[in-house]
Amino acid sequence: MRTVRIAFYRGADSFKESLRKYTSGYSRVEIIVNSKIYSITPKDGVNIIRKTYDKDKWEFIDIEVQNTFIMNKVQRFLDKQVGKKFDYFGATLGQWLGLGFQDENKWYDVELITKFLQYCLIDKFMDLNPSKMSINKLKNLLEENTTK
Repeated sequence: MRTVRIAFYRGADSFKESLRKYTSGYSRVEIIVNSKIYSITPKDGVNIIRKTYDKDKWEFIDIEVQNTFIMNKVQRFLDKQVGKKFDYFGATLGQWLGLGFQDENKWYDVELITKFLQYCLIDKFMDLNPSKMSINKLKNLLEENTTK
């Protein structure tokens, strides 16, 4: 069994993040798998970063992935996404308009994390369209699926 941590940022480091925070309470989401932090930002796209978290600005939800084989396979999926660009168009259509446009070469944070959770076979995420997900919907589903 492996623990995956989803980190929700309550701060805002840019005007665009301020808009997103205003609509959802959070400006971005990151995922931590096996001590690797996968960050998906408009500036850097999908990237593995190193940092420490300010617990006053970040909220965390931990989930348990039961199958180690699946976990290793899904982490390889995440690693293959590193370097892909941020999906402005998909994020706008998906989160605010609910249209669900997916570009195979671009991701926005909630979309990639939802796809990761689907590959982990977490029931609440299996029938969802990752391109239509919002930060609030992701957080609510994770809270329903886990205990803090």
